[in-house]
Amino acid sequence: TMQTADIIQEQFVIPEIEVITELYDGNIERVIDLLAEQDDKFKNILIIGHNPHIYLMALGLVDNKSKDYERLNEDNMTPAKIITLDFGQASSWKEIKDTRAVVTDIFNPDE
Repeated sequence: TMQTADIIQEQFVIPEIEVITELYDGNIERVIDLLAEQDDKFKNILIIGHNPHIYLMALGLVDNKSKDYERLNEDNMTPAKIITLDFGQASSWKEIKDTRAVVTDIFNPDE
C-alpha cells in the first residue's frame, strides 16, 4: 500500500498523509469509526488498502439494496481499482455511519 501511495503522490498533490496500521487487521467497523473521527476540514479522503478488507468496507458503506451495491458486487475489487463514494447527505464525517454512500465512479486500470 505504501508503494501505491507513492505512485499516487507522484501524480496528485496530497496535502496530508497518515498511515493507519489498523487498516491491516481487517476490522472494517474500526476503519469506518476512524473515518467518522476525521476532521470536517477534509472534504475528500483517499483510503489505500488490501483486499478483501477494502472491498468489504466499500460494500458496507453502500446501501445493500441499491444498484451501486449490485455494481460493486458484480465487479469485485481487482488490484489498483479505485471506487469513489459520495456521502452527499452527510454534512460531517461523523454522520457516515448512518448514511449510505453513492458510487460516483469506478476506475479499473484493466479496462
